[in-house]
Amino acid sequence: MKRLALAAALCAALPGVVQAEAIWVGESFVTGSNCSTIGIGDNYRSVYRPAGGALGNSADSFLSFLSGRAGLTVERTGGQFAPAAAVLLFGSGSRANDFANEAGTVTAWTRSPATVTATTRSIYIETTIANFFGASACTISLRMNLVREPALP
Repeated sequence: MKRLALAAALCAALPGVVQAEAIWVGESFVTGSNCSTIGIGDNYRSVYRPAGGALGNSADSFLSFLSGRAGLTVERTGGQFAPAAAVLLFGSGSRANDFANEAGTVTAWTRSPATVTATTRSIYIETTIANFFGASACTISLRMNLVREPALP
């Protein structure tokens, strides 16, 4: 009984509750591409983590694309994705072409709903990203259908 009382006292003394990050997962489909290795209709498993303290997230936004051939993460430091937003890209491909901190640009960005809250169940995004996979002559357009990943207890 003393152990139970001690455990309860320790839990009560913890500063706040740790909140899991809010993420949405789904599929991305390439709708436009001038890249030699990425075709219209290619698809990626995608994970989207928008910035926002109210969501339990930091001030940075992340968007990851995963396929059987490669993985890529696009990071917007200190804010949300938006048209003309500078981003950093990092990832790895099946041809051992790892890269990190490559500069890129989000040239188009539309998200529905425009405002995302912790109770938003699904998100639809259309975007165009220049320098995709760190290649200066590679620009692709994507559309994404994403659903909220349930928070862990």
